[in-house]
Amino acid sequence: MGFLGCIDSADWEARAGRLLDLVMDGLQAGAQAPAPAGTAARFPAGATIVCQRAAGRPIWWETCPLIRPDWPDGGKLVTGPAQPPVPEGELRVSDQDRDRTLEVLGQHAAVGRLTLDEHEERAALVLAAKTRADLAAVTRDLPALGQAAPVAQPSVAVPAPPRKTSRWFVAIMGGSHRRGRLRPASVVNAVAIMGGDEIDLRDAEIDANGLTLNMFAIMGGSTLYVPNTVDVEISGFSIMGGNQERGAAYTPRPGAPVVHIRSFNLMGGNTIWRLPPEARGRSLKESRKLAREAERGELTAG
Repeated sequence: MGFLGCIDSADWEARAGRLLDLVMDGLQAGAQAPAPAGTAARFPAGATIVCQRAAGRPIWWETCPLIRPDWPDGGKLVTGPAQPPVPEGELRVSDQDRDRTLEVLGQHAAVGRLTLDEHEERAALVLAAKTRADLAAVTRDLPALGQAAPVAQPSVAVPAPPRKTSRWFVAIMGGSHRRGRLRPASVVNAVAIMGGDEIDLRDAEIDANGLTLNMFAIMGGSTLYVPNTVDVEISGFSIMGGNQERGAAYTPRPGAPVVHIRSFNLMGGNTIWRLPPEARGRSLKESRKLAREAERGELTAG
């Protein structure tokens, strides 16, 4: 079970320790009489030792020094009365279960049900999940994939306008703040000439193919904010300028959303802020402060 990711090493050691204690108690309680082969002995501690032959030596000979040398056979532990079945929600989950749930979250994010920050927040809960109930809580408010949302039938049908996507961010001798829920196209162009935009992608809805940002800066530059759990790939070139990355960079989890940044700068450059999870819902000023603390290793969880 440990190899499947159902339990961690600490839990594994705790369970093994409890099992060994029960075995030792049973053996110590029953050590006053040898156990004949093929029979079962009920010990006062409540454990049952069922004798079985294992290649001519006790099954636990190497692991349990309290087995009497004159016992010709080893034993197998039976814990007594049958226990009631474990509730479905308390069953442990494996790494494969977590991976499937991460795929489901990615598909919901691709159709606009989750923003980039919401997706990363839930992904962190999935990776920390231990039981099926933990995984079910993460997707509780999401419909089944492929299930159409109920459609109201008004007396006069009014077609909904198509949702606009953002393709260009242009700042000339000035700039603006782009934050809040937005759905960028798969490829976005950001142009900054003697100015620049502040682009906050935490509440952006990114499709399954990720996001590509072509950023052009001439004597200026834009500022980009992304969660530090996403995969950011930066390429391009600079002449008399350059890009700046702030915040602590972490190794992205497998399957994390990918933001490709192609930055081309002339006497300018762009700044990319990697914001920690503690910055969720905070203002940009507070988020930058938290990112600087994470960069210095001074940020404490909680």
